[in-house]
Amino acid sequence: MNNELDLPASRLGSLYRDFRDLKDLNPEGYQANINTWKKYFIKHILNDKHTLSVECGKKLLHKLSIDIYGEPKSIDVALDSFIAENILIPSETFFDTNKANVDGNSPSNVNLLTKLFGLLGLENKKGYTTRSTTDRDTYLKDVDLIIKGTVEAAIPEITANIQSNIINGASEPSDFVLSRKLFLIKSGISEKWNNKLSQDIIVFYLQYYSKVIVSNGETIKVCQTSSEAADKIATASITEVDDAIVDIKGTLLLLNRQTKKLEDDITGIENKLHSKVFKSLSNKAQKDLIRNKILSQRYLEKLYGNQNNLNDMLHQINVSVSNRTMFDTLQKSHEAIKSINTYIESVEKVTELLDSIDSENEKATELNDLLSNSSDATNEIADDVIDNELAELEQEMASEDKKTAIPVEETVSPEDDSELLKRLKEIKIGETDSKTTKENETIERKEKIAQPAT
Repeated sequence: MNNELDLPASRLGSLYRDFRDLKDLNPEGYQANINTWKKYFIKHILNDKHTLSVECGKKLLHKLSIDIYGEPKSIDVALDSFIAENILIPSETFFDTNKANVDGNSPSNVNLLTKLFGLLGLENKKGYTTRSTTDRDTYLKDVDLIIKGTVEAAIPEITANIQSNIINGASEPSDFVLSRKLFLIKSGISEKWNNKLSQDIIVFYLQYYSKVIVSNGETIKVCQTSSEAADKIATASITEVDDAIVDIKGTLLLLNRQTKKLEDDITGIENKLHSKVFKSLSNKAQKDLIRNKILSQRYLEKLYGNQNNLNDMLHQINVSVSNRTMFDTLQKSHEAIKSINTYIESVEKVTELLDSIDSENEKATELNDLLSNSSDATNEIADDVIDNELAELEQEMASEDKKTAIPVEETVSPEDDSELLKRLKEIKIGETDSKTTKENETIERKEKIAQPAT
């Protein structure tokens, strides 16, 4: 490979030599080399959404080699920096089922995906290095480095495909069990990635990190869904029933192909039997052609029979799974009812409780009546007090009346009285407020004059 890599020409000499000694001698130059290589990887490899991993080893060194300097001598330092930052994950860590089997129920949440990577302990805490410590023809380990960001970005789209292409169209428990090949097609995985490693990465992530599926390699079952049909078959692992479903589906697919071919062959023979060519054939050739048609029809009948048997078997499996789910549901419901009844204990206890409630209600009624009567008695005493006070007020008013009857010196002339009476007679309801106010003031003035002098 020539020197057409997107690298600064001024740094090529330093980039391609073993610059590990610069860590102490020239820390700035050491870090500059690392950053330059990292920028190259980010631009040309890590940002490619179709690339889920970096193949470390001889192939990578050959890809990065140029005619002038050959292979880079310290590319492992840049790779180790990516691993330390949790950008690249060694495959041996990523595919560790002991670390990957963590709890989680939100497959489409990217924040959860990031959290899962943290739970995996994928940070380079132990100082993982891609440089090999054994004597071999290359200093890099033969290890695949998973590109974390690209995998995380791909999961939501794949999960959406599973929802639309598998879950939404399912009506039977068996619809959620597929062969690996069919699952890769329906989920869109095989369309985006045609290499086995990339497909394994996505399938493994869906199974152990997102918990969307379970798989034993060739059988895959979609289990994380709200669909009632999926709930009937979703379990923690692949069972013999799941394997049987995949086998039946695979055989049915093969039979469908065979029947289609025979149907086309028979149609072709029928066309020949009614063509001018058939009339030109010898008697033996005509009989052989008819015999071929009859044999094909008989074989087709057998294939149809086999299809019917397998379809009936698949139907029975679906019914059996549904029956099992129904039994489990009834059993759980029974346990719930039993638990409630155990808490209540017995019918006699309920009767006693109701009787006790009635008794307490009667007591409450009696207490209420007593309190009401007590309140009435209190009111009667209050009325007596009021009557006494009223009598005293009447006596006081009578005394005041006697005092008012004593003659006093007239201070208002008879002419004033006549004029006042005349004006009072002229007062009409509906006059303005100002007029009424004025007349009231005059009346008050007269009453004041009429009061006896003290």
